[in-house]
Formats: sequence, C-alpha cells, structure tokens
Amino acid sequence: MIEQFEAVSYKNLQNFCVGPLQKVNLIAGPNGVGKTSLGEALWLFKGRYNPGLLWNLHVQRRPIGAQSPLNGLGGKVHLRGYEQGEGHSVRFEYEDFQTVNTLEVRQAFSPGNRLEGTVQLVGKIKAVYDDSSTETRYESDVFSGPAGTALTNPSPGLALGEAVIVKQDTTLPIALAQIEQFSNVVAQGEKRTLLDFLRLMQPRIVGIELLTHQGIPSLWADTEPAGMLPLEAAGGGMVRLFSLLVNFFTARGGLIVIDEIENGIHHSVLPELWRQIRELSELLDVQVVATTHSFECIQAAVMTEDGNTSPPPDFVLLRMYQKEGVPHCLTYAGEKLMAALDMGFEIR
Repeated sequence: MIEQFEAVSYKNLQNFCVGPLQKVNLIAGPNGVGKTSLGEALWLFKGRYNPGLLWNLHVQRRPIGAQSPLNGLGGKVHLRGYEQGEGHSVRFEYEDFQTVNTLEVRQAFSPGNRLEGTVQLVGKIKAVYDDSSTETRYESDVFSGPAGTALTNPSPGLALGEAVIVKQDTTLPIALAQIEQFSNVVAQGEKRTLLDFLRLMQPRIVGIELLTHQGIPSLWADTEPAGMLPLEAAGGGMVRLFSLLVNFFTARGGLIVIDEIENGIHHSVLPELWRQIRELSELLDVQVVATTHSFECIQAAVMTEDGNTSPPPDFVLLRMYQKEGVPHCLTYAGEKLMAALDMGFEIR
C-alpha cells in the first residue's frame, strides 16, 4: 500500500505532496484542480517498473503516435513515495531519434513482440529508480509501427501488485478488455463472488454469461423475470457498476484508481456502493483511489447501514484546491472529516 506520495513533476502537479494515505482514498475538489492527474500519477507510481504505461491513453488522454510520451505529461515525470514503509522514486526521460526503417530494426524484436509493416526507431526511454539504498537505471529503444509502440528491453522489475485505472467514460458498449477481465474471474473460480456483489445492487440479476455470436463475444445477464438480456440492455449504470467490480479482481493485491466514481451511478445506491468497495478492498487487498466532485458521494462514503454517519478507520478524504494557480491539498479523516461535514465546510 502507498502510504505517502509526492508528484515532484507530473502535468500541473509540481512538488505536490499527499498523505498519509489509507486503504480507501477519495479525492474531491473543483473541476480543473488536478484530481484526475493525481489519480494518474499514483497509478504510474504503482506501475513504475513498466515504462510502457507512459504511452497509455489513460494518462495521455489522446493518441500520440511516434511523439515523446513526456510532451503531454508536463515535459518531465518524477514521482516518489513510501510503499510498505520503504521509500521509492522514479524519474523518466526521453530522447528523440530520427526515424529509420531497416531490416535490422525489425529483427531487433523477438517473434512474439515484432511490429509488422513499416517500423520506425523513434527514441529512447530512460528511467532512474531509487529504491531505498539502491539506484537502478533502465534504458530501452522505442519503436513505432502500425501495431503500436514497443520497447526492446523488458520491464526492469515488477511493482507490488497490479495497478488498474478506470476512467469515467467506461459506459457503452462493453469493451473487449472487460470481457477478458470477466473471463479471468471465471477462470480463477471467483464468478460467484463477483455475482454476489453485483446482486447487492442489482438483485434481479441471477447470473452473467459470456456468449459468442458470429465470432463476436458479448456478456449477457440472466435476469428475473425477463431472462437472458445483453448486459448493455440494463443501461450505462449497470455496465459502469460491472466494470468497477470486475476491475477490483484485476487489481488484486495492488491499486485501483477510479475517476469520477459516481459517474453513471444513481445517488440512491451510492452508500451501498461504498460499502461494497470497502468489502472488496479488504477481501482482495486492493488500495482504492477515487475522484469525485459530488457532495452526495462524500456523504455516502461515510454513511453506515442504519443511515447514520461514521468515519471508516481506513478512509481518508483529500480535498484539492488552487491558491494563486498552484494545486494544494487538505487531508480529512476521522473526527476532522465528520466535523467538516457537520459544519458544512466546502470539502468538494
């Protein structure tokens, strides 16, 4: 679990510190303050031993082709923090090359990692890892082709647990990645556990099945009394809920970042959703980082089953705000959080 974190340099976050973090963390604040960027930075830090994440659309938010991935991330990426009580730091750099197209470039790849068609050597990615008293340097040539971007050197190591990010636009249709995640849940013998959590909010669902029609896989819900229906027929809220739950199983032992967690979820079921999140976080050992701009979502996060409010011991609210154009953060937990809610402080 990440206990302390600093985005030394990432997009609009410069020397931005947060902590102490808990098992479940909710980031609030006005639009444009950097909530999503903070979630992305934590995701990159958790997956820091995989430099390929820098090209991911979740952080780039647009296709970048053969350009340097750092161009859209503030020019430099430097992240550090404490995880499991030990300090870690990563700095990424990128060197642009003139493009080439040679047979030797194609042969630089193993058969399972070869880019087909025209392949260009576009740059070199560099990373410096400071893990406690050990410094590790990593370099890899970067190639771009019709199939995407590839690195010649394997990942320099593995971070503790998986890092998963769920963006707010996860609605319709169901992505192939979610179908694959569901298949993994079934293969691990955890389909019943997933379904039990899903039925807490959608009791009419009896089961979820993976069916194929004309070679195209899709997910179907067995419902009462309507019978088998495409999962999309239940609406964007149902697909959003399914995506959140199945991603928890993918993030087992690691970190899940959920952007605008209330998106697509009716406000009346938010308290039950937060109870499920805390149970899944404990069951699967997943640290949760979510963003919101909804006061109702904050209230739901601290609501008990009897409708009262009580601060969960493993929950913290991070309120981001800007002062003279610079992002800052306040931390609310325990009695301080309850006092802020009772007195009506602006903590969104």
